[in-house]
Amino acid sequence: MIDSRYQTFWRRFWAGNIDALVILPLAFIDPWKHSQQLPIFLLVLWFIFHETAWYFYSVLMHGRYGQTLGKMVCKVKVVDKSEAKPITYRQAFFRDSPWIVVGLIYSITMLPVVLQGKDPYQIKEAKQVLAFLLWSSIGTLWFIAELVTMLTSKKRRAIHDLIAGSVVINDRSNKSFPLGKQQKTAVSPRKKSIDIV
Repeated sequence: MIDSRYQTFWRRFWAGNIDALVILPLAFIDPWKHSQQLPIFLLVLWFIFHETAWYFYSVLMHGRYGQTLGKMVCKVKVVDKSEAKPITYRQAFFRDSPWIVVGLIYSITMLPVVLQGKDPYQIKEAKQVLAFLLWSSIGTLWFIAELVTMLTSKKRRAIHDLIAGSVVINDRSNKSFPLGKQQKTAVSPRKKSIDIV
């Protein structure tokens, strides 16, 4: 039986959907920017921003709060695997590092298309189709591996949690740290010192 603190699958699922809505407005700007005949350097800047916005959002929110907006709404939190402290920015970066690597390689393969003034999200050429299929397949396989790992772990830790040394927990009952075992102080009747229990 899984401890209720780690029963976060559906909360994480809905949190991911809410976070997708946070980034969704960028998709509406893409068709507009190509209809405006913008200079190439602006298209390149937009492409870099568009491709990195999710990673900045995720790493900065997790590093600062242990939660994205979606996780805040769904009441789940990412903490250090010790469950006694929040994750660091370093852990937040490592948590997203597999996706960052895939996204970086995909961006590099699509950058020549942007430099030609074309929309990299309007797939027309065979080379673009192959690159899209390759990176989509890698992303899908990674997602499946993450899902299998999470569903077979007692603490529901996915591969990215193992890489970062983090765990996702329900955040309904406790608002402050330490999140794991609460430290209690007790004065021993025989000693005048305070023991940490």
